[in-house]
Amino acid sequence: MSTRYDDWNCDADIRIQAFIDDELPAAERQRMLEALEADVRLREQVCRMRMTKEWVRQAFEEVAPPPRLQPHRAGLPRRFGLAAACLLVFLCGALVGGWCEHARTPALQAVVLHRAAVHGHRVLLHLAEDDPAKFHTALTEAERLLERYAGEGGRVEVLTNAGGIDLLRADVSPYVRQVAGLMQRYDGRITFIACANAIRRVRERGEKVILIDHVRTDTTAIDHILHRLEEGWTYVRI
Repeated sequence: MSTRYDDWNCDADIRIQAFIDDELPAAERQRMLEALEADVRLREQVCRMRMTKEWVRQAFEEVAPPPRLQPHRAGLPRRFGLAAACLLVFLCGALVGGWCEHARTPALQAVVLHRAAVHGHRVLLHLAEDDPAKFHTALTEAERLLERYAGEGGRVEVLTNAGGIDLLRADVSPYVRQVAGLMQRYDGRITFIACANAIRRVRERGEKVILIDHVRTDTTAIDHILHRLEEGWTYVRI
């Protein structure tokens, strides 16, 4: 059976949104996954809708609210909303243009490898959830890419924010040895980054943040993603 976008009539936003929200029955979800692998236009639409949802949420999470709204600063929310909207437009355009890859199936992994080859073997892996399974996936993908491009100067960055920074917390992460081992074996080719805003929010809850040695903390997730996209890196959301 064909799984082309037009044949399955998946262009209805409500069905795509149900897929994004993980609300489709198993059989329909499988058909959607097959359609995604077969149809570029469907991938673009799903990517656009998924990233619109993600980046609206992310943009507002990454900016700390002012401690007090003064009357003469009444225009701040409007200006911030405009900035967030501009950021969202840029990111959606960039991601739909080819950076929106999710390394969850062999077919999509092949796409990531292809795009990494085209864009100079530079891949940014983004992890934003406190999920040990995703921690494992991020480390596995990082090492696989480093091995694949060992002789071609490949570089990988693992960027964490929100709950994802727990991967890099020395007193919390179940993968301290693996992270340290990757940095030692692939010195100069892999970098781990913890979002500065995410660290601040954890500290505001009264928790100490003890990171694994040599983890970068000098940037925010949004700033770093924008910077790498402008440089042509391949972006992968784990």
